[in-house]
Amino acid sequence: MIAASPAIAMVPETRSLVINQQPGAELLIRPLELGGRETGFVLDSWSRAIARDPIWRVEVGRRGVARTPIPPSLSLYYHDIILKKILTNCTLLVACDPEDPDVIWGYVAFDQVDPVLHFVYVKGAFRRMGIGTRLLNEARLMLDDPVIVSHRTESLFKAWPNVKWRWNPYRMMI
Repeated sequence: MIAASPAIAMVPETRSLVINQQPGAELLIRPLELGGRETGFVLDSWSRAIARDPIWRVEVGRRGVARTPIPPSLSLYYHDIILKKILTNCTLLVACDPEDPDVIWGYVAFDQVDPVLHFVYVKGAFRRMGIGTRLLNEARLMLDDPVIVSHRTESLFKAWPNVKWRWNPYRMMI
């Protein structure tokens, strides 16, 4: 159950929840300072999402041969090391409840200097409400075509099927 918040409204026709666009009830988007417990949430959710939906997944080729994906235990451990480096060199915005800025609903990690989207995440209960799109709009990443992304996931393609994503995994190591 989603807690009541002035930032969330119900659309009676479809009985779905959306971000309330009323003035004073806007979604709070703020930068995240590294080092607090919020950083732990970002690292944990990002690592787990990558372990569940590996960015290195290879589709089966013509000869029916595919490489074995990285085991989730290895991905959880070693990708965390990469993420700590990414976080020190990128901009991180979080979407929060306007009445309680400590309650994070989602975040976006991106590089402003040389535009690249590293990762966008929204908690399950708050998906399909426009939070991810608002985060991407704040990052101004959707202005580029194609959008360069360092972490491709199936959910990225499902959430924004009309966006042309260009995967460049080496951008996470710069």
